[in-house]
Amino acid sequence: MTTPVTSTSTALTTLASAPLTQAAPETLIEVALLVWYDPDPLPSLKRTLEALEGIQQRRARFALDVIRRYPCIELERQRALRDLVDLKVSFEGGSMVDLLNAWGLDETETPNTKAILPFQTRHYAATQKKNS
Repeated sequence: MTTPVTSTSTALTTLASAPLTQAAPETLIEVALLVWYDPDPLPSLKRTLEALEGIQQRRARFALDVIRRYPCIELERQRALRDLVDLKVSFEGGSMVDLLNAWGLDETETPNTKAILPFQTRHYAATQKKNS
């Protein structure tokens, strides 16, 4: 199991502080778990986004935008996250490179999202609800 990052702010800030291709899988997992399974991640995510500027803010918003698109997230939370990340460019589908470009990032920023795939399953979600 991964070692959890101590807080939402730390995880998201760490994720956004360097090119996303360099993101540690543990940090990406921590952010994804928070977005997908925390009872109310929005206030903390909003505070963190407001504290970031420039490319760090774009990286953080992009990462949250990618994570919110996974099918394991409830529609209501998905909409709230869409509003939170506030993508100004219309993007309904396409490649990761297209989404990166919509956020003003280049294709060298592509994160390795394979690390979060095992955590989006119904089985994993059920274990989280059982342990709550």
